[in-house]
This record gives sequence, structure tokens and C-alpha cells, in this order.
Amino acid sequence: MTLDTIIPILTLFFLFFSIITTGSIAGLYSEKTGIVNIAINGIMIIGATIYGFFSILIGISNMAIQLLLIPLAALFSGLFALLHGFITIKLKGNHIISGVALNILAPAISFVLLKIYGNNNRFESIANELAFGQNKEFLNIFSLKLFIVTSLIIITWFIFAKTKLGLRISAIGENPHAAAAAGINVNRLKWFGVFLSGIIGGIAGSFYFQYAGSTFRGNVQGLGFLSLTILIMGRWKVVFIVISGLIFPFLYTLSINLAGNFGNFLPIVEASPYLFTIILLMLSSKKDLAPKALGIPYDKSLK
Repeated sequence: MTLDTIIPILTLFFLFFSIITTGSIAGLYSEKTGIVNIAINGIMIIGATIYGFFSILIGISNMAIQLLLIPLAALFSGLFALLHGFITIKLKGNHIISGVALNILAPAISFVLLKIYGNNNRFESIANELAFGQNKEFLNIFSLKLFIVTSLIIITWFIFAKTKLGLRISAIGENPHAAAAAGINVNRLKWFGVFLSGIIGGIAGSFYFQYAGSTFRGNVQGLGFLSLTILIMGRWKVVFIVISGLIFPFLYTLSINLAGNFGNFLPIVEASPYLFTIILLMLSSKKDLAPKALGIPYDKSLK
């Protein structure tokens, strides 16, 4: 295997690691507050759509335009996630039903924008990814997205391991009534968790659009659902999420590299990363370490 073949493999590996791990961290902030957020996939779709939409609207090819596009994608995704907060926090609705509804709504919004503003239902973005190198250069691995996901990992670990904010978020996910009795504003932190989950999910979606470009069709290949799988495999712990987040990209890039050598067995090879991930999830989820109040609507009048 030559350097010319290793570099694209590493680039793809770090790409999917960045998308999946960022999506998992997005889910972590929501679920630590007790809000089940299976809408991560829809949030990522909104992030990817907004990134593509503004990239053609602004029409600047300079790589530094990402410094504007990613925050825009994050902001609109955060606002979209507030719909989930409204249903689950304000209306005390079922978290799963709300998440499914948002996962249906997001592709519809994306389709409308692609239809109206796209070229043949495509966003022909001219914004290249911000990285030290381009195309198949080794330095392309060291990109803005790798810097962002590394920062997210470190900051998230620090918040939950070293700060009062992290302890309070964890407390309301375990026992919101006890947290409220200790003077913590439970609903405010739940809103914060859902909004932050949307912001980070939008960043993951922007990473996906950088990869998909004009092939983007209003979906993210189910990577949002896979991110939730990695979150569960990681047992809602940052370190374990990162470890789990390394497994699927490795298997996925390996399967792509080997796919051309298996002829009629190609579908099995392509499906193998997902099958291995499911098996690992089954093996790692025997002991449930989810927040105890996860998915339970909070009513301060009930104890």
C-alpha cells in the first residue's frame, strides 16, 4: 500500500470520525439533561442544508468562508432543535414521537430549499474545505473540522468532569426533583442542553456537506442515528464515546478499501461496518448506564 492510497483512506477515516463523534457529543448534551434526542439525524440534515444554502447564496470560493458557514449552520440547527425542546419540555410530550417528527420534517425542509434554490435539486457549492492541504495531500488531514471536533471533545470532557455546570446537567438527568430541591433551575438547563445539542449537531451536518457537496440530497446517510448508537456504546461518557467513535470509521474506511476485491460479496462487505457496530452495541449495552430520568417528562408539581 503506497502513500497515495493511504492518505485518502486516512482522510475518509478522520472525516467520518469527525461527523459521528460530533453527532454523538450533540446527543450527549441533550440526553444528560434527560431529553432523549433521536432527532440528531434531522438536526444534522438541517445543518448540512443551511451550510449548502448559504454557500451558494454568498458565492465566495475562499476557504475561510467556512468560518461563517459553520456558525450559520449551527445557529439554524440550534433553533430547529428548540422545536424538540418545546414539545418535550414545554408540552411534556413523548420524546421519541417528537424526535421522529423532527426527523421527518428536516428532509422536507431540505427538499424545499433544494428545489427552490438548488440547481437540479443540488447546491453547487464552490467553498472548499479549510485545511492545510487540498485533494489527496497529507496536510488535508489537518483541517478545520479536526480542530473543531478535538476542541469539542476536550471542552465536553472538562465540562462534565470538572465544572459545576456539568454536575448540574448530570444531576437533572439522574433526578430532576432532587436537583430542583437543591436550587437548580431544571427546565432552564434542559432548554440549554437541547439548544446546545442542536448547535453541535448542526456542526456535524456542516461536516457532512463538506464531504457530500453537490451530491447532497437532503439526507446524511443515517449518520445521525449511528451517532446515537455510538453514544449508547460509549455509555454517555466522553472518553468511551471517542473510543467507540473510532471503531465505525475504521471499519467503514476498511470496507471501502477492500470492496473492489470481493466481487459478488460487495453488499456484504459494505454492510459489515454496520453489522459489527450492531454486534458491539449488543455486547456493550448489557448494563444500562443511561441517565435515570432519561425520557421522563419533568413536572415540578410531581415528585
